[in-house]
Amino acid sequence: MNAEYSFRLAKPDDIQTIKNVARQVITSNYTSFLGEEAVQNFIGSGLSDKEIDNGMEHCTLMICNGGIIGFSIMNDSLLHLIMICTAFQNKGYGSKLLAYIEDVLFKEHKTIHLQSFKENIQAVRFYLKTDGVFGATANDHARYSAFAAGETTSPFGKCATK
Repeated sequence: MNAEYSFRLAKPDDIQTIKNVARQVITSNYTSFLGEEAVQNFIGSGLSDKEIDNGMEHCTLMICNGGIIGFSIMNDSLLHLIMICTAFQNKGYGSKLLAYIEDVLFKEHKTIHLQSFKENIQAVRFYLKTDGVFGATANDHARYSAFAAGETTSPFGKCATK
């Protein structure tokens, strides 16, 4: 990750770009565990766009080289959504955005949370490997192994207290 990046709150003019990023990430990353039909129905029904519309007030953007490469949506103490354009994934940008959001959330809350589909192995691995407060513990690795083996039906979730 050599490029400079910054963060800012989303503005109304950003909404279409954010929706496009969300559609790209959902199509690329969610098909493996939700299936192509479910992903296309989610996007085609407008529910994906509605998630963005409903979260715009609490949306933070990650900007690189003048363009939006990722975003997060917070809902009170919950990190509701975090997405990085597929071209920028696995290059450290997601970790930087997550660390920034953790700092923002801890300014307002003593305890913060996140959730993910347990089947979203890419996201679960991402949360477990980060160096921030949502990074892995030995117990998390045991829980993740149970998720991966299908031994639990609980969603993957993390809680951190500062």
